[in-house]
Amino acid sequence: MTAASTELSVELIEDVLKEKEAALAKEQAMLEDLKGLLSRMGYEVVPAAHNKARRGRSLGAPSSAPTGAAPAGRGRDRPRKDATVRNPGDQTTGEPI
Repeated sequence: MTAASTELSVELIEDVLKEKEAALAKEQAMLEDLKGLLSRMGYEVVPAAHNKARRGRSLGAPSSAPTGAAPAGRGRDRPRKDATVRNPGDQTTGEPI
């Protein structure tokens, strides 16, 4: 690398860093404005807790169960083991629903 290309690289990196710092400052100002607006509306912004386990999975994550496997425990729309669930549309019995 020549001295000219090194200087050009340093200038480009400095320009990128300045742009990132400006974007960060703008983002922080916008967040402060949003916090003030929400505060006037009666809301409070609190930081998210990073140590809590997430509920659910992210949208891009694969499911934990293989696609061909049956769900663990009671499946969807299956009656409970301890009680029989009747279909409200079932007219086979004369009992009131």
